[in-house]
Formats: sequence, structure tokens, C-alpha cells
Amino acid sequence: MQMLTDERPCVVCGGGDDQGDILLCDTLGCNQPYHTHCALFEGLVLGDWLCQICEQAGEADEDDAAAAAA
Repeated sequence: MQMLTDERPCVVCGGGDDQGDILLCDTLGCNQPYHTHCALFEGLVLGDWLCQICEQAGEADEDDAAAAAA
């Protein structure tokens, strides 16, 4: 999980100011910035943090793999 103050605007609110820390999605090729409060991030994540879009895409990939194996 990358967590830092970033100059790119938050994907959700478009804000580029320092109203909070910015999370960057850890999916290779995504790296989109999200304010912690815009991503509804609470607590501490150990390991990689995936944005909702990448998380849903990963779930779809797992469903496709399970269907192919059946």
C-alpha cells in the first residue's frame, strides 16, 4: 500500500489539495490517487491496497477462472 501526499487530484472528488492523505492503488498499471476519506478507507491495511475498480475486476477474473475450471 502506498500512502502519501500526492499532487494529482483524487479520482473521486477531484481535489488536489492536502485535505487528507492520498492512497495510490497498488494494481500494476492503475496507481490512481484517492483521498483516504473519499475511498472510505478506515484503519490500517497490511499489504497491497486496491481501488474499488481494480478490486471488482479481480473478483470478476476469479469468477471467470472458477467457471472455466468447472
